[in-house]
Amino acid sequence: MLTIICGEDTIKSREYYTSLKNSYIQKGYQIQSVQPSQIEEIQLWIGESQNLFFDKHVFFVENLESRIIRSRGKKSIKPKKNNTKTIEDIVIDLTNNKTIDLIDWEEGKQAREIKLKNLVEIKEFKLTTSIFKLQDALYPSNLTNFIQILNSVASYQDAQFIFLMLARFTRSLILAQDNLFTKTTQQWQQYKLKKQAFLWSKTKLIGWYEGMFRIDLTMKTGSNPFGIIKSLEILACHYL
Repeated sequence: MLTIICGEDTIKSREYYTSLKNSYIQKGYQIQSVQPSQIEEIQLWIGESQNLFFDKHVFFVENLESRIIRSRGKKSIKPKKNNTKTIEDIVIDLTNNKTIDLIDWEEGKQAREIKLKNLVEIKEFKLTTSIFKLQDALYPSNLTNFIQILNSVASYQDAQFIFLMLARFTRSLILAQDNLFTKTTQQWQQYKLKKQAFLWSKTKLIGWYEGMFRIDLTMKTGSNPFGIIKSLEILACHYL
């Protein structure tokens, strides 16, 4: 069986991935962490390491589905003689093998982006609506509203995650001012980003982003006496 853990809330999805690994260990399963490039070797390993004490093998991998999509249609890198199977075929075989549990963590990917959704079990961790409201409130002359939403979200959401999402969103606004977007940004999202981006002057938006960089640096060096949320409030007072 293949289980894919995904979602834009990367902190919670990663925590679940780690807790699942610990849960298997506590239950006495034999687990092994593998790289996506090693996926073709799993069946060989199992054949070579038959163990009377374990009736199921559990493998943990990261960003496997992304590799499958990049390799779609290509033959196995290490094919056996006369083997015509693709990497996707090999993963499907592993998925159908009842003695194997394959757990894949996809960083930041939404469930709707998963191409193998009909073959796997998906556990998605979505962002809360309030995170999006906080991003929507990030523009000049909106200080009071931004701080109110910031403190509301901070009452139940990890501060580091809030900071990460605001930093990513700020980068998107900077790029939107130059009409630059990622390939996955839909047209309605492009319009929304451009509309909000041009509520900022270029200089002020860059200044806000540089301020976030300084907060990040002081948090990493342990020289920030305020913490992330208070630091964001102070920064907002200068730019919003």
